[in-house]
Amino acid sequence: MSLLEIFISFANSCLALLVLLVLLIVFIIDRIMHRDDFWYDSVLGLGIAYVSKPLIDIQTILLNFIEVHYNLPKTETSLSDSTCLFIGILLLLLGGCLKWGKSRKKEKIPILNMLGMHYQVHVKQSNCDSSLSKLIFEEEKIDFIEFFDKTGKVKESDNSKICEMIQRKCASFVNHASNSSNAFFTGMSPIPYEVYAGTFLNGSNVNDYLEFDSKNSKKFYKLERTSATQKELISPNPFLINETENMIESTEVNLSIEVTSKISVEDLCQFQSFSALKIGLQENKDNLIREIAQLISLKNEISSLMEKCGKKGINRIHITAAIPSCLAVEIGKEIVQLGNRLPEVVIYHYVRTSKKKYPFGLIVNGSRKGELYHV
Repeated sequence: MSLLEIFISFANSCLALLVLLVLLIVFIIDRIMHRDDFWYDSVLGLGIAYVSKPLIDIQTILLNFIEVHYNLPKTETSLSDSTCLFIGILLLLLGGCLKWGKSRKKEKIPILNMLGMHYQVHVKQSNCDSSLSKLIFEEEKIDFIEFFDKTGKVKESDNSKICEMIQRKCASFVNHASNSSNAFFTGMSPIPYEVYAGTFLNGSNVNDYLEFDSKNSKKFYKLERTSATQKELISPNPFLINETENMIESTEVNLSIEVTSKISVEDLCQFQSFSALKIGLQENKDNLIREIAQLISLKNEISSLMEKCGKKGINRIHITAAIPSCLAVEIGKEIVQLGNRLPEVVIYHYVRTSKKKYPFGLIVNGSRKGELYHV
């Protein structure tokens, strides 16, 4: 075997190893980024290279030049044109079939399900109403029921574990969901922890919500997005919002939010030394919010009230709320958005059977974020 033939054999072996190495690297990137396009496109690209090789074979051109220049005998340098065409067409067909198969597969939509109550429901197709039949959800859970006492009591150490879990799981979910066109949130958890989770979802693409109808259908439903042309079909103000206030000499204020139920004066007696604000709907019941537009409208009203408190010199806002999880998360997002325009905000957990109806609150902003608070 001539020196040139040995060189050609070595070069072809190196080229084959390089191709395998590139494909391996592409496969690893695909797994890390949760994308299949890298892999499919690499197979297609390799197919194109093989098909075009008979037309533009730089290796053959260079070797022909060497052979002519040094009067060397002709050497078989590579695969035959027909073999290259066969391999190239095979790879193109394989890559095309893989991409077609991917396009036929339904996209799995990530959903973060926050479970902190003893009554828990997982997101399954059998638990979703008919409007969600075409969607396939990929559920990720934040489940801290083991740390949360059904009486509404929580230890400082357990609260730290819950808050750390929420922060870690939210960060992981936001990173994973960034590769999807949209992402959902749902939950059956104490309101303070849902608001706390919302502070870590601000700026993400978690902008859709499922709510569970526990009284009627026993199924999840999606908050619908209404287009500009469809808004005329809804009443201009779907919610009649009532606001009341009782401002006294105090640097702290209790803000009550009534959506799913009324909050009685008796339940708020532990906050009677603070100024009082109340915002709510004339009609209060579960599963009242059905559209994103309604959710955002109500969130904006609450945000405006909180910002006004900051401007009035209030140094702490105590929020007692009867609200669904979607609104709790949106309030959390808004607290981050308002930043230093807000004083310290504490969200409280309600326990009907407790002598003190709000046994603990959770600080959700500022330097003490994540700490328990008691009144």
